[in-house]
Amino acid sequence: MFRYAGRWARGAVVGWLVSSLAGGAWADTNLPEPAENRAVTYVTAQEKQLGAAWLRQLRGQVSTLDDPWLTEYLLDLVYRLYPASGMQDGHISLVVVDSAELNAFAVPGGVIGVNGGLLLYTQKEDELASVLAHELAHLAQRHFARRQEEAGKSAALNLAGMLASVVIAAAAGSDAGLAAMAATQGYSAQSQLAYSRDNESEADRLGMRILASSGFSPQAMPDMFRRMAEANRYSTRPPEYLLTHPLSETRLADAQSRARQYPETPRSSGLEYAFVQARMQVHYAERPSVALDTWRSRLEKQGAAAVDARVDVWRYAAALAALRAGELSQAGAWLKSLMASRSDSAMVQELYARWLVATGKPEAALSTLRRALELRPGRYALMRAYADAAAAAGEWATAINVLRELARDHEEEPAIWLQLADLYGKSGALAQVHMARAEADQLRGNLDGAIRELMEARKKAAGDYIAATRIAERLKLFQEWKRNPPF
Repeated sequence: MFRYAGRWARGAVVGWLVSSLAGGAWADTNLPEPAENRAVTYVTAQEKQLGAAWLRQLRGQVSTLDDPWLTEYLLDLVYRLYPASGMQDGHISLVVVDSAELNAFAVPGGVIGVNGGLLLYTQKEDELASVLAHELAHLAQRHFARRQEEAGKSAALNLAGMLASVVIAAAAGSDAGLAAMAATQGYSAQSQLAYSRDNESEADRLGMRILASSGFSPQAMPDMFRRMAEANRYSTRPPEYLLTHPLSETRLADAQSRARQYPETPRSSGLEYAFVQARMQVHYAERPSVALDTWRSRLEKQGAAAVDARVDVWRYAAALAALRAGELSQAGAWLKSLMASRSDSAMVQELYARWLVATGKPEAALSTLRRALELRPGRYALMRAYADAAAAAGEWATAINVLRELARDHEEEPAIWLQLADLYGKSGALAQVHMARAEADQLRGNLDGAIRELMEARKKAAGDYIAATRIAERLKLFQEWKRNPPF
């Protein structure tokens, strides 16, 4: 399974079982009865299958974002919220859609999805946490599964249609997904809207409790709602998030009233939030050179000698944009300044190491990353960078070993398998090339491609009993998935 090491050692990050809620956590009588008092047959078996298959479908139809720091940061934030959700032994799978639109969603099987553009709309870490808390609440309250249970077995395809519609919404970037939802539900438009309101009201109440219990400001939820309303007011089309999470004036007022019932918890966003947000601002700029001009202009107006957290974020964004634009000398100047003021930042160290690789100094990059990993062993983004630096230094075996270690804990991440396939090819391990490609293909919903790759791997693995056994096991599994898809 896809698990994060290091600071996520407290539990696996990806898994598919969503277990029942702890009875003691639900003193609020406005929330529905605990999930352990409900039928859970659909949760334990079919939700697991649907969630895994849905992720493959999503990855096969939309572009997902491979930014190790964004993934690591979002998962850390989810697991700061998770203990207050009431879920036990349930693991969360995170997928990031490469879209500048504002969107987030929760899917059966413990799946939380966000668009990279969500970071463009939030102004504080608490606001981002409020969106994630709301999606966690949907999972904790089993809204998809409860709808299925109430509809009965005759409506089994409705949930599959609902899952598919989320894919359509993400892929189309329009209200096509909302139309698909209406077409696949067996309820009248009026009852569907009422049920949606009930779900959103429950998720708002529990989400705010999760937020406050985790040390974040409850006021962040109504603040985020207002930001969404503003985005809707001046747009020809509502943000994708509002298509699946309708926002009324009543809902906003209820959130504001509820937030006042909690003691205020003032928080300042950390530097890591600001760095990750800057990464998304650079990523979604028209071109790296445009982002570079923007951040360079801010720094020039501020003055080269200025030193504070805000200016360091600007330097980080400018250095990242310069690196992507190929202006290595300018990137180096900003990074050396950052290494002087933020040498304790893993994100600064990693970007500096990538600059060293780009300037032909992979050995120095490896040295920098070793020091960073000594303080933060197992950090996903640092290990990804270490593998890249080792490959740049021609240390294929080292790079492969690092990625194989990552793959054991992050087996649901296609980017790792693709990187492994490339390194296996450079090292001459041809059977392993096709095996790694097969894993990447199945994770992106291409079972036919995965089966073809395994058949090719079987030819190359003649005489290798261990590899042949693994190939046979995976081939059998993928063929079974193809014969009996979950939906």
